[in-house]
Formats: sequence, structure tokens, C-alpha cells
Amino acid sequence: MNTFSLFQLSRFLFRKDDSSLVALSKVTLKNLLRPSRLAGFQSWNLPFLLLFAFQPLICPGKEVSSPPEDVENLRKLAAGGDIRAQENLGFRYLHGKDLEQDYQEAHRWIGKAVQQDDPKAKIHMAVLYLNGYGVEADPTKAKELYQQSARQGFPPGKTLLGNIYFHGIGTEVDYEEAAKWYRKAAESGYAQAKLHLGNLYFVGKGVPRNQEKAIDWIKKSAQAGDPEAQYTIGLVYRFGNHLDQDYRKAAKWIRQSSEQGYPTAMYLLGQMYYRGEGVDQDDEKAHYWIRRSAESDHEPAQEFLKNVIEK
Repeated sequence: MNTFSLFQLSRFLFRKDDSSLVALSKVTLKNLLRPSRLAGFQSWNLPFLLLFAFQPLICPGKEVSSPPEDVENLRKLAAGGDIRAQENLGFRYLHGKDLEQDYQEAHRWIGKAVQQDDPKAKIHMAVLYLNGYGVEADPTKAKELYQQSARQGFPPGKTLLGNIYFHGIGTEVDYEEAAKWYRKAAESGYAQAKLHLGNLYFVGKGVPRNQEKAIDWIKKSAQAGDPEAQYTIGLVYRFGNHLDQDYRKAAKWIRQSSEQGYPTAMYLLGQMYYRGEGVDQDDEKAHYWIRRSAESDHEPAQEFLKNVIEK
């Protein structure tokens, strides 16, 4: 395994994901890593397989905090049949945002929006069935909800359906179907789907292995603002894999990812400031970015802070 792959691998072994963004069961990971699925992956591209192990299976939502009167107003709108209010209120109950987490209430309000055929609500409902939150776990039902959302043209739904086919949740593993839905979402302009499609080209699953197309799609994702894609392109430039090594371009992309709060990127940017790699050497900036990464629960940053900066 080359240096780039080892560095890629480290970010999956040490990153701590927000439970509100990732819904991945132990069964999913076990199935993903079974020998029959690993057989087609060479050591250099195994990290890209692991990337899919941490793909979000719900519609990403930002951290929100609202005053009590706003929540009450949201509740009134939802009770009056407002579809966006119903979906939003259900999402808050699902993840405990400004409200005490309550899966039964989440199911009730999300269900009302689903009855109005809302594609975003269907993604939230799929999470309930995927994890057995307030309902009996039913991966097949979850897959059907993702399908409905995707077929309504909702780009996150298309992307998440691609994840379902890649992982084989409620269905057989089907890389070609995964690639099809990633492509549909990517061509709709959805940044995360561009990243996933690029990674499929890297590993040659569902599409012919093509590193040029892989880099092209990941770059498009980075340019569209996806922080993980920005970080990934930064790594490619940093190590000179598939693109000419260029520390300044690496620093540019890693900084953009860091400014969006991506913990692994913040840690690496701090290290680059320590070494003057693609940036002017600056201990103060190095400490700033490493502290920010540590505050986001990134374990390598916490260890570095403890053993080097604060020693």
C-alpha cells in the first residue's frame, strides 16, 4: 500500500462521525468487509472501499438551534398541514435538535410529510426503518423509501439510493446500480454524488477503473464545495498521486475543507503550517487549526495537542 493510501486509510480509522449524519449498522460493515467483496480490491484502493463504509445514509442536516418560540411556531405550522414544517419537526425529533429526542414523534410528523409525498421526508423515514427507531427495523422498506425519493428526482435521494446498492442494504450488492444513481445525482449537480462517483472510478466498481475520470469527478465535487472532496484533492496534490505534486495547491484545497469545519482537514492544515508545507511556516496558525480539529473530537489532533503543543 503506498503512502497516499495509508494516509487515506488513517482518516477512516481515526475519524469520529456525527451520529446525525451516519446511519450504518454493524451488519452493513460486516457485509461490506466480507472476503467475497474484498477479493476484487487491491491494497492500494482498499481505502476507497472504506470510504463507502462511512457514507451517510440519511439526508445531511446542519446543526440547528432555535429559540423556543420558533419551535412552537414550527409545531403550529406542522399541525396545520405545512409539509416543510412537518418534515423539519420530525427531523428535530429524530435527532434531538432543540427538542428531546423522540422516535415516536419523529415517526408521526415525518409520516405526515411522507403522506404528502415529500421526497426529503421519505429519506428521514428510511432512517427510522433502517435502524428500527420507533418502528420494527426493515431494510427493505428503507430501500423502497430511498427509491421513491430518488425517482421523484431528489438528488440526495438518488445519492443515498446509490449507497444502498453499494452496501447491499435491503437488496443485493449492485455496483452498476450504485454507479447509475450516483451519476444521475452528480449530473443534477449534487456535490456528494460527484465524490462518490469519482471514488467508484478509482476502484473500478460499477464502472471501468479510470483514474482520470475519478480525479475529474472528485475535482468537480470539490469545486462544488464538498469538504471531503476538497480534502481528498488536497491529498492527491500533496502526495503527487495521479496529479503532479504541488504543495501550494494541496494547501489551498485543504484550507477550503478546513474552513468548512472538516476535522481531518483542519488537523492536516495545522501540520502543514508546522512544517511550512505549501504555506509559510507559522506555529500560531498550526496551533489554531489543530486546536479546532481537537475540539471537533478528531483523536489524532487531540493526541498531538496533549503530547506536543501542551506538553
